[in-house]
Amino acid sequence: GLPDRKSREEIAAIQLKGMAHDSGKVSPSLIAEMTEGFSGAEVCSLCKQAAAIALEEDIDAEKVRAEHFEAARKENPPRITEEMVQWYKNFQSESLA
Repeated sequence: GLPDRKSREEIAAIQLKGMAHDSGKVSPSLIAEMTEGFSGAEVCSLCKQAAAIALEEDIDAEKVRAEHFEAARKENPPRITEEMVQWYKNFQSESLA
């Protein structure tokens, strides 16, 4: 299944470790909140996209800000549908039977 909030926070924390960001406003919790329904890969992608947006805005940007994450979220909706999740659940249960 898709990662729960705690898992998305952990993924975001790993992504933020190597990224200069506005730690007063950007947190793993904020990213987890805005990525409900995202796969782990999509959470990683959103973080990378936010960094790219910051650099597109200002090539000398020193940190990624909350608005960069918000812009990345608007550009990248979750792509995993409920039907896909159900298909994988059915496949898994059939494989284990």
